[in-house]
Amino acid sequence: MLSTELASDDVAAENLKSDGATSGGGHPKKEKYIRLRGNADLVLDVQFSWWDEHLLYLVITKELRESSPYFHNLLDPEKFSEGARVNTAQSSLRDRFRSWDDVAPSDLPHISIVDIGPLSSRVRQEESMTTFFNLLLGVHPDVNQATPSWLVNLVVIADRFNALHKIKEFVAKHHRIYTVFSTKWIDSAYKEEPTRQILLIGMRLHIAAWITSCSALLILHGSRRWDFTTEGVTEGQKGLWWSLPGGLEEELIYRRESILDTLNSIQEYFLQAYTSRERQCKLGYDSSPQCDSFQLGEAVRFCTRVGTLRLQGLIYDCSDPKPFIGSVYKVVDKIRQCPSYQINKHHSHCGLRTRLGPPMTVFLRIFEMETGVCGECWVRGKAGLMWSEHPRVKHWACVPLKVIPRNKCGQHEKVREMCTAQDRDWEPHGH
Repeated sequence: MLSTELASDDVAAENLKSDGATSGGGHPKKEKYIRLRGNADLVLDVQFSWWDEHLLYLVITKELRESSPYFHNLLDPEKFSEGARVNTAQSSLRDRFRSWDDVAPSDLPHISIVDIGPLSSRVRQEESMTTFFNLLLGVHPDVNQATPSWLVNLVVIADRFNALHKIKEFVAKHHRIYTVFSTKWIDSAYKEEPTRQILLIGMRLHIAAWITSCSALLILHGSRRWDFTTEGVTEGQKGLWWSLPGGLEEELIYRRESILDTLNSIQEYFLQAYTSRERQCKLGYDSSPQCDSFQLGEAVRFCTRVGTLRLQGLIYDCSDPKPFIGSVYKVVDKIRQCPSYQINKHHSHCGLRTRLGPPMTVFLRIFEMETGVCGECWVRGKAGLMWSEHPRVKHWACVPLKVIPRNKCGQHEKVREMCTAQDRDWEPHGH
């Protein structure tokens, strides 16, 4: 039987190094031939580290090289020994057989493909690989079966073989995928894994709207992966979408923590005001000092009751606060539920509720300008996009609502400064 063996050219790229031709005698016990084309002259032996079955794809070398830069290089007889050996084996077979259909699949040269990377288990590996190779060769699948798990598997595989352009062309041609993903997955009830998968797809295919929307959802709702009280990665969380590349995973964590810190600073600012020596009740009554004490007590009681504040002793405390898990809007709703406490009928506009109103409105206006990472800037590779790469401003002052622009793009700096400031003044000056 004619075959080739794995080679290790020093000039090969990392993925090319891990792939190569193997002899037919080294096949595993479980093997399945899948014919993608008639008259095939090559077998791609796809191997998964977590699966004991190999998928053996019957393909035509010329078509494969024309459809993918990866296979064009790997099978080049002038560049890589794998390509030279495949070429030699095929030349020998041409001398022995009239047609490639006369050659038994086991006698064709085999190229082993390893380390595809973790795929979603919601779609069978065979289905994902077969769909990808068909797409690579120009055969488009039924778009009605498109789900985040289905498409992210194709993206992961295509990225492995330097063929993302094929998936991008497919998605661009079938606008129904945009519609279904937007209505069924992005704008519906939040589910973390599909959101992460669509975000990774958007990153790899440069779909700005998906990057913006899905990164915003993750920042807004948080992630079970960000609960640092739980160590390790579960078996179902090994896909690339569970640890987003390009520094994006860390950026999303940083943004969420910065936004929660901003919300906490609003509550903290006014509680500190009531504990200071400065009089907060401006009515000038004899009861004004008692009003301040009353409002402080009621504010502390309310915040501890709704879970936005805890009393902690400074003498000794070995416990660490757990990160907040849940929607940012839940925190906003809790804070805005603060009642209008008053010590008597003359102090109707004193208290935390009156003080919180304007700052919360300003926070929401700025927060909604840019919850997620700007997809347009990400696609363009614009520098300075990451909050975590900028030094924190020392002081930020609450601005009048009327001067806050409603245009999102181009206002990244204003949002970042508010959310990452070391100190914030929430007095509504000029409102």
